[in-house]
Amino acid sequence: MAAHKNRTGDSEGRYTNLETTAGAVPTGDVVPDEASRGRCFGLRLVMATLPVGFSEALAVLFFTQALVTAEVSNGLIGYAWLVSPLAAILVQPCAAVWSDRATWSRFGGRRKPFLLMGYFFAVLASAVLSLGSELPGNPTVYVAIGFALLFISTNLHLVMLRALVTDTVPRKAMGVYFSLQTLFYVFGAALTYAGSYVLDYEGSWWMDALRSESCSSSVCLHLRSMAVIAGCLQFVMAHSVLMLPEVLTGVPPEQRSKCCLCFKWIADFFCDLKDLLLHSTSTGLIFLASIGGFMGVAALMIHGIQLLVIDGLPPEMPIPERYATASYGLYGSMILGVVTAMVLPMIERLGLDLALCWVVSFLIFAGLLVSSLALPRVAEHKGFGVAWMVLTLGPMYATLLTIPLTLLARTGTASAALRMSMLSVSQAVAQIIVSVTGGIWFAVSSQKAAIFVGCGIASAVSALLALAVYGAIKSGRAEYYDGLDEEELAPVTGGVPEMTVVPPRVIGRV
Repeated sequence: MAAHKNRTGDSEGRYTNLETTAGAVPTGDVVPDEASRGRCFGLRLVMATLPVGFSEALAVLFFTQALVTAEVSNGLIGYAWLVSPLAAILVQPCAAVWSDRATWSRFGGRRKPFLLMGYFFAVLASAVLSLGSELPGNPTVYVAIGFALLFISTNLHLVMLRALVTDTVPRKAMGVYFSLQTLFYVFGAALTYAGSYVLDYEGSWWMDALRSESCSSSVCLHLRSMAVIAGCLQFVMAHSVLMLPEVLTGVPPEQRSKCCLCFKWIADFFCDLKDLLLHSTSTGLIFLASIGGFMGVAALMIHGIQLLVIDGLPPEMPIPERYATASYGLYGSMILGVVTAMVLPMIERLGLDLALCWVVSFLIFAGLLVSSLALPRVAEHKGFGVAWMVLTLGPMYATLLTIPLTLLARTGTASAALRMSMLSVSQAVAQIIVSVTGGIWFAVSSQKAAIFVGCGIASAVSALLALAVYGAIKSGRAEYYDGLDEEELAPVTGGVPEMTVVPPRVIGRV
């Protein structure tokens, strides 16, 4: 693709004419170079996902426990967990479209207003979760409100931080940045699990400082302490992230009337979503393939420990010891997920094709999920069950949070933030499918591993879809921008352009 040229400017934004089939494509201000980025730009951009992972793991650890302590029925607890995927489906695409069409240059860019809202909701959620037992009324209501605000904030952060990568990072470096964001995201989750052990000391001074008449149980004290830590992490990270440079606007002046605080953007949202999923074939295939992969992740997170306790560990072990051993598999998977996120950036440096590696990973994960059928036969060796959890969940989760993001960022010319939001939407859809059908599968089949076998089949189907993505990219049927063309033209043009990003499409065109 030709280098940027014919730059024209006005008081509100600059645009770039690119030699593409769509003609003149508007971009925002020229992507900040090394001098204008500020110190530690890359580190600040990737570390911003650490408190997000911490908050997500906080919900996994304490949401169910808090509702059980409040004597909420099991049926309602199952429905309550649907709040998390529904928040991803509703918040991320809507915020993405509104952000891509925003012209709030007075706030410093398109993404920062939503990041600021996310940090506000996160700090408010931490305050509600830590002080809810002291407020008048039903504490269960405050727990529900606190976690709902937490889910909204994490979804706002994820979509905007990923969109910032597409806005401010060269195409060839996007995979590295997404891998590092995944690394810190998983590391934040690991900190939550480690913190739950560190704080678990009876009579410790910090527990005594947090204890009150209305909050004296172990669950309440642990939730309060972890919520305080989460709020502090969000507050500390807010200043660093909100100071990041970004593209101010990507909307041409004649279309800025659509960017207003009214309901007109709803029509724009459905229009953009239709263009993204129907006219961008590769994006739709990546979306469907990710659903199949995330079904395996959701099954492991929701039913993995239960499967190990029932079928994967020696029956002579006491039940509490079995649960503790299965939990070690969950924590070990987070560590292996961190290692996987560190290795993934090396894929392209070794000359391997990213899409083809995604196909191979799906096939490996499908085999590992189907291998759950063998756990009852090796249950007397508890190491097999724990190793199965570690080898499947950690690498699978890290891979699905990295490779699809890179492919979505490089394929198509639809709105950047909307493309990024599709990964979380696919994860939410997979979680809903597993949550709704998991109980049915357990009831119909006498084999407890039935849901994992089904998810393994879904992962194999995802491998075929990923193979179709690979074929579309190689055949040229999918618009793919990996930054390698600039490297090939470097001897002719005199060097690789400092910053090149995926151009957004003209609003109103495919």
